[in-house]
Amino acid sequence: MITQELTMNCKHGIRSLVALALLAGLGLLGGCKKSSVSAPATFRDQPSQFSITAPEGWFMQSGDELRKQAAGEAARLGDPRLGTPARGASHEMIVRITRYLPGQAPEPNPTVVCTRFDLRKLPPETTTESLLRMGTATARVERDPTNVELAGRVWQTMTVSRLMRDATGKQFEVVQRVYLTAGERWAIGLTISALREQYTRYEPAFDAILKSIKLENSSL
Repeated sequence: MITQELTMNCKHGIRSLVALALLAGLGLLGGCKKSSVSAPATFRDQPSQFSITAPEGWFMQSGDELRKQAAGEAARLGDPRLGTPARGASHEMIVRITRYLPGQAPEPNPTVVCTRFDLRKLPPETTTESLLRMGTATARVERDPTNVELAGRVWQTMTVSRLMRDATGKQFEVVQRVYLTAGERWAIGLTISALREQYTRYEPAFDAILKSIKLENSSL
């Protein structure tokens, strides 16, 4: 298992991909144009044996549907990096859970994004905390990394915030809580994104999503 120590000598390219992978929900916060399968639903990632469940009334996207939606959102925003990486890359956005049906959100859409990292394709000195800090490097840190237990494993988590602008130029603040755990082969990252005023309102649902996590392979 990789260590929990911070590694500072990661390459710029790795920093960029980790930031985009962990924070993919940021670009997708407003939803997409096509419809999706509604919750309740459970997603299971075969390679890592990670699973997560969306609460009743929430919506889940994964697989080809998620790839198509992410590509459409990346094209709309003019940033191809926000699309899902090619298969076989060092990381993959594997599932996204949203409060509202994508494309029909009456407000910015509270979003939970899960990413799987292939540790064999990352530098050997990569650590849990280095992934966490790289993913939040451009944000304002509100809570430094700490350890929590989810699904019988230790995850590192930190809370950050970002100032964003919508299509009209109006500024708003997004709060993000990022979680990451790593094993021998895989690392799993989870990012919750919501407006600050939404976070308290949806915290019970976020807690339910976190409690639904299962890891059948304890060593990942």
